[in-house]
Amino acid sequence: MAGSNRIAQEKVKQAVDILREKDLDCWITFTRESDLTGEPCLDLILDSNVTWLSAFIVFRTGRTAAVVGQGDVQAVESIGSFDEVIGYTQDFNAPFLNLLHEMDPESIAVNFSKDHEAADGLSHGMFLMLEDILRDTPFRERICSSEPLVLPLRGRKTDAETAAIRRAVAATEAILDEVPGHIRPGMTEMQIYHWVQEQMAAKGAEPAWDNAYNPGVYCGPDSPLGHCFPSETVTLKPGQTLVLDFGLQVDGYCADIQRTWYALKTEEAEPPVPVKQTFRDMLDILEAGERVLMPGNTGCDVDGAMRPLITAKGYPEWGFAMGHELGRSAHDGAVCLGPAWPRYGESVHIPLEEGNVFAVECGIRHKEYGYFHFEQDVRITPSGMEYLSAKQKQIYSIPTS
Repeated sequence: MAGSNRIAQEKVKQAVDILREKDLDCWITFTRESDLTGEPCLDLILDSNVTWLSAFIVFRTGRTAAVVGQGDVQAVESIGSFDEVIGYTQDFNAPFLNLLHEMDPESIAVNFSKDHEAADGLSHGMFLMLEDILRDTPFRERICSSEPLVLPLRGRKTDAETAAIRRAVAATEAILDEVPGHIRPGMTEMQIYHWVQEQMAAKGAEPAWDNAYNPGVYCGPDSPLGHCFPSETVTLKPGQTLVLDFGLQVDGYCADIQRTWYALKTEEAEPPVPVKQTFRDMLDILEAGERVLMPGNTGCDVDGAMRPLITAKGYPEWGFAMGHELGRSAHDGAVCLGPAWPRYGESVHIPLEEGNVFAVECGIRHKEYGYFHFEQDVRITPSGMEYLSAKQKQIYSIPTS
């Protein structure tokens, strides 16, 4: 984006504090042609792309510098997140090495990680290039993964970041609130999907993830579960549930919300008792999570409070985590609210921190009615959590006509 960027400026200052906290001397984000290759940290500290070989450097002393191609200097300067912007035309190595020799950092965190994609923007080729640049210097042996810095930097949302997520949530809910007035039994999943897409287009809204399955549409018990494309043959029938998994992106930040409706039969004025009870069971699971969503607890702690209730209430075991971080992407950061399964690695053992934002989710599949799902966006506070999205407290209804 053009012009001064408050969030990028805040995140660079936050990185200085985290360097000191983690006893690291220097953080380098090393990248090139980032619009093509991608670098997950640039969206935080620059919110823009670069074309030539570049290094964005933060020192624990508070000094910040960007070494970029001459053609990128004006754009990086205008964003204002780095105090020094050093341009080059022919040789990146000289200004880059001059900075390192001047500051002489003992520990240099670089953008690679074995465990967390949010900290792993450095390609293998770029890593080899960096080793070559540092070959005849003491710095080659001082590099380490930036993971200990990037994970809290991405997870600890500033007030400006949280405000952007709130705007994304409000825009998402504004469309979801219109569902009962427009969706009717007999519509296919694809028709429902296109209706939501039309609302997005009318509002000029941006999707928070792949548009091909945003929203995810799940009608009744025959719909597949997961990141699935909407069906042209599965229809919403009276006496069945509709789940929408939907999120918009506003000012670069995302919402991720799921809501559940029940399509009324002709003779019904409200959902039947078994439907209400199933939704109440789902709320019990959510509220068990609410009680442990607080700083210091881990993703395993949250999952452990919620998961046993699903099978205890007689429903099939949930095959997914109970939530994930939310921010610049719908699946942001590193903390996973999940069980200690090998697929989740260490992400479920990281303590929650104040400022983390999560999409907390769970689902029940009822063999007669279909899915009952929630996904709520919440923020971790000093003593617990707060909702950023409106908590669905009862099953919503879709009229027959």
